[in-house]
Amino acid sequence: MNATALAKALTEPLSTPAPARRRSPAAKPAVPAPFHPDELTGLHDDDLKLERAAEAMRGACRDGRLEHASQAAAAAMPTPATQPARSSVLRTLARAHAVPMAPPDENRLYLLRRLNGAPVCLLRMRDNGRVSTSGGSAVARWTLADGCLELQHGDGKPVSRLLLAGESQGMRLFLGESQLDGSLHLLTEVRCTYSRLRMLDAELAGPFGALYDSEAMVPVALPERPVVVLATSHSGAQPLLRALNGCPQVLIDGDVLQPHHISLAGGELRAEEAGALYAVRARDPVYFTRVLMARSHHLDGRNLDTRVPVRGFQLNPAHAGTVFDWVMDDPSICVVHVVRDNLLAEYAAILVDGTDTPRRMRLHFEPERFERFVTMKQRYLAMVQQRLDRRRGAWAEIEATAMTRQNIADLLGFLAPQDGTAPATPVELPRQRSESMLDRFDNPDAVQQALAALGRNDWASL
Repeated sequence: MNATALAKALTEPLSTPAPARRRSPAAKPAVPAPFHPDELTGLHDDDLKLERAAEAMRGACRDGRLEHASQAAAAAMPTPATQPARSSVLRTLARAHAVPMAPPDENRLYLLRRLNGAPVCLLRMRDNGRVSTSGGSAVARWTLADGCLELQHGDGKPVSRLLLAGESQGMRLFLGESQLDGSLHLLTEVRCTYSRLRMLDAELAGPFGALYDSEAMVPVALPERPVVVLATSHSGAQPLLRALNGCPQVLIDGDVLQPHHISLAGGELRAEEAGALYAVRARDPVYFTRVLMARSHHLDGRNLDTRVPVRGFQLNPAHAGTVFDWVMDDPSICVVHVVRDNLLAEYAAILVDGTDTPRRMRLHFEPERFERFVTMKQRYLAMVQQRLDRRRGAWAEIEATAMTRQNIADLLGFLAPQDGTAPATPVELPRQRSESMLDRFDNPDAVQQALAALGRNDWASL
């Protein structure tokens, strides 16, 4: 100690606080131990595994080690097959290897998803820094700076900061964090005709539809097991679709050719989100349905390429005769014909759907109108039956009131033969009304007379 320091120490008052002591090594903030995949082997809770793996992935982002994030993803794969969207994200990340961070290509499409598989948006990052998205996303711009790909709001505020770049099965991906809630984000390249048509610029959709030439389009291969559910409106197909889609190997859309909308499994594709899909449907409905069946991702973020072999849609022959002929003539397509034997029940459902009458209000029965409906419906069913009998492909038929768990399980086994694993138990079956069909009408005597003339008194009950 020099003289100046010694004099200062001797003359300082005793009330002066002592200098702060240096912390001992034990008092330092704890540093998380490096993640090791073996940590998750004993965990049976998929959410806990994902939470611990997410911590490891955040550390991998900070350290710039994509291989560590891939190891964590592989270790966190959910044990049951009931979480297909989460499995899709983790499987993609588990197969990834690091590549240098580089600007995205404007000609590529990307799907932004959370680590749990929930989709954020489908987007195209343009060379000028702007972003086109689907799903009402707030992402409007992108920038690449300091080795980080950042997605931003229109005002420049960050939405997602992606720190790691890689490739998985030849397709680009980026891993990082949401700047809004801290959740992990995975941005993966999507190569699929459906996505390209959906993301076509709005100003190009009209000219594209006018110039559309099916022979100039990229050929689209059908999925491994294509299925078409043949059903008219009010025939009882919706409960069946919900039950079949409860199996993770199956994804069957609704009536995608319904004139006013495109009904996908779990939601409708609105015109403002469809790009050129409506134009393609109008010009070439067969190509349109092939594109839908062959798409690589669903609305819920699931990767459909390998884990969902059974894919298809509901078809009402009245909406597209060319598609009906194609389905009947292609032996590779499996057809499921849904019929509703009780034509009085179907007739009542049509009347309710076509008016502003509340569903619980009684309907007025018109015998002549009902008889015309029965005649035309029976002719339609006979035509379909003849086409089914002549076709070379596999087909099955199920009646709307016969959708028991066993029947649906048998149908799932027919559509998706299992390789040692049983299909998921259908989670929902159609609810049956407890009331008599006669109670739906304000003039039940007229209903009974019409049914007696047809010899179908059994239609009076559900």
